[in-house]
Amino acid sequence: MLRFIARVLTDKFFSRPDPAFLDERLGKTLRHLRETGRAAEADRFLTYEEEILRLPRRDLTVEAFDGIRLHGVLFPAEKASHVYMVTVHGYRSSVEKDFALQFDFLRSLGFNILAVDQRAHGESGGDFVCLGVKERYDLVSWLNAVKDSDPSAAFVLYGVSMGSSTVLASLEIIAGGKQTVKIEDVKAVVADCGYTSPAKQLTFMARRRTKLPVKGILAASRKELLRKAGFDIDAFDTAKILANITVPVLFVHGKKDGFVPVEFSYENYEACASGYKKLLEVPEASHAGAYIRAEEDYKAEMLALLAAAGLA
Repeated sequence: MLRFIARVLTDKFFSRPDPAFLDERLGKTLRHLRETGRAAEADRFLTYEEEILRLPRRDLTVEAFDGIRLHGVLFPAEKASHVYMVTVHGYRSSVEKDFALQFDFLRSLGFNILAVDQRAHGESGGDFVCLGVKERYDLVSWLNAVKDSDPSAAFVLYGVSMGSSTVLASLEIIAGGKQTVKIEDVKAVVADCGYTSPAKQLTFMARRRTKLPVKGILAASRKELLRKAGFDIDAFDTAKILANITVPVLFVHGKKDGFVPVEFSYENYEACASGYKKLLEVPEASHAGAYIRAEEDYKAEMLALLAAAGLA
């Protein structure tokens, strides 16, 4: 019984999302904005693709460690820059959904923007979403590729939801010293509503959505994901990683997040060894909604982070 449930869950929640699912999800966001009197913000979502199509851009690809082709788009800075803001979207989401509202602000910073499609999303290859386990290596592949083409490159890593966990988990690989990119090249990190580990996140979701034995479901799911998708939900814990990381970090989380609880960011913040770390809590924000709810505070904290990193 548990094995059957695990197989159903793997196919339902970890397979490549259908584009119609992403459109429906974005539609719900737009309706919510309009119903709560924020039509202007909804319009910014709608004009996002139209605006970026007018910007100079380069479609890029890199090969992941397991041979999967990964896709991203580079938006060069208006004036030549060696700083790259790398945006990493969340679970079954997209660059359009997670970074639409802040895109103009990010452009105003004067950095190059590298917007990556996570594996099994957008134009990237792959059949399964791996909750950051394989994606952390994908991100390192992107950074290595940029360093190969621009040896002076420095990075600001900006992740939302699963993208946040991907970014934080990648720091351990970079700090290991075996990559073209070095930890000194990562100047700052923005970690918006990430979880500490895939196992803990799945435990939280299982407890909320089922009355079946969570421990049994997780054990069966772990085996099924290892078998079918090739990743281990116990592969990393960002709180343990951050205990050895000194890169400046801005943590962001909505206190009404019902998908990834704010307690994960508390744990990450407390563990982080950086001399500069901040936690922006947004009382009324739901999952990945902090920028919508507290745009000016969000911008101010990002500018403070960049100043601390010597980039503003």
